[in-house]
Amino acid sequence: MRAWKRHGRGERARYVAVLDPAEASVLRGLVGQVDDMLTGRDDATPRDELAELTGIRTGPATAPDDPVLARLLPEFHRADAEGGAGADGVALSAAMRSVHEPELIAAKRQAIGTLLATCPSGGGRVELTVPEAEAWLTAVNDVRLALGTALEITEDMPDQLPPDDPRTDHLPVYHWLTWLQDSLLTVLLV
Repeated sequence: MRAWKRHGRGERARYVAVLDPAEASVLRGLVGQVDDMLTGRDDATPRDELAELTGIRTGPATAPDDPVLARLLPEFHRADAEGGAGADGVALSAAMRSVHEPELIAAKRQAIGTLLATCPSGGGRVELTVPEAEAWLTAVNDVRLALGTALEITEDMPDQLPPDDPRTDHLPVYHWLTWLQDSLLTVLLV
């Protein structure tokens, strides 16, 4: 893949890249895995009758146990924030999660849907509108967060790992996702 390019200006602007078949397959596969995780979290939330009547869905009050999901669905309020310590802070954090997590999952899944709809499964030309490009940024960022958490990526991690490190084969994918995101963001900001 070469860097993203912009064609046109204003509402006619399109963001174009060409993915080879392996890149499209990896991207679609990773995005699909993140979608499965988010869907699982959403489906595990019990439905309540009041939500069915009002249309206001609530989600779980507790953070996910899985570290990858916890990274994708962070706290909505830090219980240790100024004035937020103690039982009141924990209750506020739980209430905010319960109210906002379903919306966050829906937004992330919508971005994933856009990426999957616009990424050719066998590779090829990708041409995005501004809203589609923004959805790609959201979806690719979530994949990077998930992979980075699973690989335990840190700021001081070297670009290459020893051959016997089990993360060695996956680190280049993380770097490629970083480059993909940066390339698209750069062309969007020009």
